[in-house]
Amino acid sequence: MKTILLSDLLSLMGSGKIRQQAIGFFILGTICSVAIGNLPAIAGFPALIMPLSSLQMLMYADGRRDWEGFRLVLPVTRKAVVIGRYATLAIVVAISFAVGAAIYATGSALTYLLPGISNFALAAPVAFNGLALVATLGACCLVLSFVLSVALPLFLRLGALKVPFIVSAIPGLVVMLGFYAAMPYLREWMALLTDPSQTILFSGIALAVALGLYAVSAAVSMKLYLTRDF
Repeated sequence: MKTILLSDLLSLMGSGKIRQQAIGFFILGTICSVAIGNLPAIAGFPALIMPLSSLQMLMYADGRRDWEGFRLVLPVTRKAVVIGRYATLAIVVAISFAVGAAIYATGSALTYLLPGISNFALAAPVAFNGLALVATLGACCLVLSFVLSVALPLFLRLGALKVPFIVSAIPGLVVMLGFYAAMPYLREWMALLTDPSQTILFSGIALAVALGLYAVSAAVSMKLYLTRDF
């Protein structure tokens, strides 16, 4: 597993792709955060997009280089390949959540330190709300678990080049459309998050469900990957 994990991380971080994404999202996200009044939901953009783009970069790179077949002649088991890939994406998720939280915190700090900047915003700024941030990331964790749990078995069983892009993009498109539809209700939803115990309970349940779904997906992927011919 360590071999696959290090290989995947080097593929993503050694080429600077994750760093470039993180910097780009931070700059653009901070500007957008100030522009929309520092809604905690801004943290969800890098939290959702970075892991999904990393998944596609890894899987398509494997397919183009024929790395999937070559990897199996190395002293690693198919089980280790699956666990390593799932572990890599879990690390990317953690990084993307940190970037999302940094964007929201920085946007809130800029609005607080430079009140005049809110004159250029599209909406009145909202004070920093840690509870809403925790709940937002909890919801993102649940959504990401669903999307990755569907996409990973497909990629590992069929191979990236045999899975049409639109198929792998459908879960992400559903999430983006759902987020867009929920935009008018975000402020009302945030206003409900005033009880720390409710917020922590919601986030804890979301995390537990997400981890359970991710674990089930990994088990399914292992069985599918064992039956794959190269």
